[in-house]
Amino acid sequence: MLHDLNLSIGGIDARLNRRYQRLVKQHMTPAAPLASAVKDLACAQKTTFATTQAGWRFFNNERISFTQLNEPIISLALRHLALSPHPYALVVHDWSHLQFRTHNGKEERLKMTHGGDVGYELQTSLLLDAANGLPIAPLSQTLTDREGCRSTLTEGLSESLTHMDALTADIARLESLDTGRKL
Repeated sequence: MLHDLNLSIGGIDARLNRRYQRLVKQHMTPAAPLASAVKDLACAQKTTFATTQAGWRFFNNERISFTQLNEPIISLALRHLALSPHPYALVVHDWSHLQFRTHNGKEERLKMTHGGDVGYELQTSLLLDAANGLPIAPLSQTLTDREGCRSTLTEGLSESLTHMDALTADIARLESLDTGRKL
């Protein structure tokens, strides 16, 4: 299924859809020791700087939202889930602290537990096949900084919530997806 990726975002032009395809393929690294070689093969750019610049331009394009970026991934996940014989699907929720203590240029860093603990919180909801426990796809990601939360499930900036309140809201949004399975 990985070789047959045909992810496209509705409502944007063909050039941006090709960039999206390229970015997704560049991030599908099979193993850390091969990471740079695989990314290099997947990339049509001539230099690392050109690749970085192209990615920056894509992700800072106001015509594309986080929910739009997530639509093809959810669609792929739902197609894969339909192949599972199990009536349930599992969703694993994880919070990670992304430490940026010495990166003073990032002004939106969040103070987490104490003055030296600054950076971002990343919450991910990963869909697993209940029949075999294998990961299918991330259904959502939410990045929290000092300004609030940016999520692939909602448009714009939302207020920061406690972990349990944020989890409850994400579970409700995920359950509203037409998965055909009990999550």
